[in-house]
Amino acid sequence: MQNRKSPKAPENNPQRKAISPLFHWNMSSQPPFESLARLLECLLTYYRTSGSAQAESGSLSEQALIYGTTLLRRRRLRREGWRIPTQLVVIGPTQSGKSTLVNLLLGIEAAEASPLAGHTRYPQGFTASGKGAVIQEELTKLLPGWTPVPTGPNDQNRANIFSLSDLGNCETRLSGRSTIWDSPDFDSVNSREYRDMVPVICAMADILILAVSREKYADQSVWRLLNLIAPVGAPLIICLNKTSGPEAEQLLASMSDRLEQASIPYTALLTLPYVADGQQMLWETGEAEVIKARISGLLDHAGFEVGDRRLASLLNRHWSEWIQPVRREHAAAGKWETLVDEELGQFMELYRLDYLNNPDYADTMQRTIVQLLELLEIPGIAGALIQMRKVLTWPARKAHNVYRKKFPEKKPGGKAHEVKVIEEGSTHLLARLRQQISGQITGEPRVTIAWWSNLDLRLKQDCDDIEAALLNEMNTYQTEFDEEIKRAGRLLFEHLKQHPLTLNGLRAARTTTDAAALLLAIKTGGIGLNDLLLAPAMLSFSSLLAEGAVGQYMTQIENDLKKSQLTAVTERLAYGILRKRLLELPALMSQEGCCAVSTQWLADAENQLAALQGA
Repeated sequence: MQNRKSPKAPENNPQRKAISPLFHWNMSSQPPFESLARLLECLLTYYRTSGSAQAESGSLSEQALIYGTTLLRRRRLRREGWRIPTQLVVIGPTQSGKSTLVNLLLGIEAAEASPLAGHTRYPQGFTASGKGAVIQEELTKLLPGWTPVPTGPNDQNRANIFSLSDLGNCETRLSGRSTIWDSPDFDSVNSREYRDMVPVICAMADILILAVSREKYADQSVWRLLNLIAPVGAPLIICLNKTSGPEAEQLLASMSDRLEQASIPYTALLTLPYVADGQQMLWETGEAEVIKARISGLLDHAGFEVGDRRLASLLNRHWSEWIQPVRREHAAAGKWETLVDEELGQFMELYRLDYLNNPDYADTMQRTIVQLLELLEIPGIAGALIQMRKVLTWPARKAHNVYRKKFPEKKPGGKAHEVKVIEEGSTHLLARLRQQISGQITGEPRVTIAWWSNLDLRLKQDCDDIEAALLNEMNTYQTEFDEEIKRAGRLLFEHLKQHPLTLNGLRAARTTTDAAALLLAIKTGGIGLNDLLLAPAMLSFSSLLAEGAVGQYMTQIENDLKKSQLTAVTERLAYGILRKRLLELPALMSQEGCCAVSTQWLADAENQLAALQGA
């Protein structure tokens, strides 16, 4: 019985006369699909190592991912120059007679059959084509990470191995033109250890033969495998083994109806009889000749090539489920960026409240007034006053030098307060972010726990470096901002020149200020520059600046300085250091347990999938 026509033989191509008909495929230029292939490989590694529910061995999602990944790799290798003959793969559940069917096709007892379930635990290939070494070399490309093992006693019990036997002179029509594969079962209890190999060898097959017995043909595992391979449309021969007579006709009709209802294409639906010991050999029966003739007919055509649209259909069917953890990690990265920005907002608000807008620490404007004082030096006595201040303030300057040597990262006076505000704000920000991460670890889905945990560990490791980088940039910013203060002092001085009365009053006040300062210095044994600003005479000097039009201009200068400081701290410290370093953490953290697929990589892969669909 048959419900799908065999593929049409390709037309002869004079340029390919030296190539066997088995190697005819479309060699036209195709768009590259490297990003898509790498993404599938990455997802497969993730599911196998993450311990997620989707990674449970035997799940349809993982089996489809293994199948699709191998099909895409096979597609690339065929276009690069496939050098091996047709791959004929026999699959089936336990005790369905797979090894017996392989021997039937070979014409010799090569595959070891056993009544024990799970006897065949890894793929075993047989060929008489004389190309055993070439085939094995090509298979290592198709099956990266797999290890060829010597053919021998079937005692291997580990995944990702295969054997290939060259039968030498035992060539038959089938074994001389193809590699015939015996495969592990996919439904026994022990198959959990090796069932992932089944979709791989299904993907490498040019012709699939599904062997099922009358006891197994309706099993869920059989139909799950059929639904897995159906979208690709590979040549499929279904063999109902160990059945004959009226029972065979009933099973054939039942199987045919169910295949049609499930929209599963197949090439042929055949039966093999049960042959008791002492009777004729199975390969001597008429049914065996029908199967061999049918397969031989398929070998007359080109090797099966997966259609791009069919392959895209398979991938699209499971795509949204496969990339769910990728999407969740991208959402986690977006959430992290949101958390960082929220905490940076709080950081800048603390800076405004505790420094810029705190009337007790208006040190920026005080430093501007100091600059103005230097510009207001009275000719004739200015030099003497400056020298006298240097002598009288020596103790304070000495203490200042000692402070800087002991605490090189800090600055006394107004600058030190700004440093303190920034340090306290950054420490609070980093602590808050770690609390936020802890909340995500306990509240997020399982697939992103590893992502948040790795981020927390990296943040913990980098906290000191981030704060050191922040302080270093803070010192640089303060040094460079001194030029802004000097410029503000000069602007204020130039403005005062336009108001001679006020300027002369300030010069008079400056003289009084210096005299009072010197008198105070003599009494106390030396004062610092900040002490001058607190002297009663200096308070009078500041009051004169705050009056009238000059006061309005000084307020404008002060506001401009605060805006410049706010901009500098925001751009250089908050964004240039904190935000930049914090948003780099996901790329620097350990990727253990994560997909680690960038948004650009995912976009490239999805574009390539769309191109595959439209090819």
